[in-house]
Formats: sequence, structure tokens, C-alpha cells
Amino acid sequence: MPVEQLVAHYRQIAAAEAVEIAPAALGLIARAADGSVRDGLSLLDQAIALSAGKIEEAAVRDMLGIADRASSRPVRDRAQGRRRRRGAADGKPYQGGADPLMVMQDLLELTIS
Repeated sequence: MPVEQLVAHYRQIAAAEAVEIAPAALGLIARAADGSVRDGLSLLDQAIALSAGKIEEAAVRDMLGIADRASSRPVRDRAQGRRRRRGAADGKPYQGGADPLMVMQDLLELTIS
């Protein structure tokens, strides 16, 4: 199922459950579901259980082990031969506990977009 449809479906479920969820968090869950409604429902359920009210993007990133995109950009920039700006992240998002596969997926999306 396409990500957009999953987001809409999970948004309806969250509303029915009276759960407030950030749109970016819905997108992360739908993307992580990889087309599977059932997998996404499990992730949404896990996010609801871990939240204290509103489900934020950062909480879902932590739950899924996804690096913040800001920490992936220096890696991409170095791969493209660009110099890092002073004070930029060290480009090692995996040290923060991020799943290396998810970091690579983020890098692919950053270079494509």
C-alpha cells in the first residue's frame, strides 16, 4: 500500500483512538511499515503505548532507531565532496543508536530529493 494511503489510514485510527500524533510521526510510521498495513498498525500501537499524550516525531524516530536527517546530511555532503561547515554534526548518526539501514535509506532520500 502506498505511504500516502497508510498515513491517511493511521491518521483515522489515531483520531478514533483520540490520540494526537504529529504528521511527521505518521509519515515515519507509514514509511517504516514498508507497504504493510498490519506492520504499521503494530508500530502505531507501540508509539501510542510509549507516548504520554501526543506522539512526537522525535519519539517515533527513537522508537524506530532512525537518525535525525540533520545528522545524515554531513555524511552526504562528505560523500559529495563538500566541506563541512564549522559546528556541523560529526556525520556519525549511528553512534546515537540509529539503525545503519535506516541511515542509508535517509541518505538515499536526501540525495534523490
